[in-house]
Amino acid sequence: MTYIVFFTIVLLIALLGVFLSIENSKKKAELLKKQIFVERQNHAVSQFKNQIPQYIEAKILRPKHSHNIQAIASNFFVVQAHNEDNLAVLEATLESLTTNLNSELAKTNITGDKETITNNIITFINELPKNARDFNHEFYSQIMPALIVTLQTPDLSFEETTEENEQVQLDQVSEK
Repeated sequence: MTYIVFFTIVLLIALLGVFLSIENSKKKAELLKKQIFVERQNHAVSQFKNQIPQYIEAKILRPKHSHNIQAIASNFFVVQAHNEDNLAVLEATLESLTTNLNSELAKTNITGDKETITNNIITFINELPKNARDFNHEFYSQIMPALIVTLQTPDLSFEETTEENEQVQLDQVSEK
């Protein structure tokens, strides 16, 4: 009888050890999942924020407006849940905005017309929410895509770019 009680106690201790190790593994997995989420979020935000000095240097964005553009990334999770779906929306939004701004910067470098894109960016910034709580799901899913479209200028035609490239080449030849 004492053997049965002894083996039962040993079995209960072993079960408790297995249970605690499983719970510990779950906690570690959850922490790792959170860490990966935060790293993805930080990477997306920092990659976006690292692009902003490029726009300031190109003089299509004024330094005083840089914090307004940064608010798009910084205020995303103010009123939204921290989950994979929202993180994917953040990444897609920042990627879309960066792609459009880079495209417009390239057009500006070709045409030399910085005033149009600068005015579009100022209009874009004026349409952004002033309050951090207004950067909500509705803003990112409905308003933000429409605002990004307002940044776009008409595409350059092939003839315009060919003429400008020829002019640049002629200017370079004449300088030599």
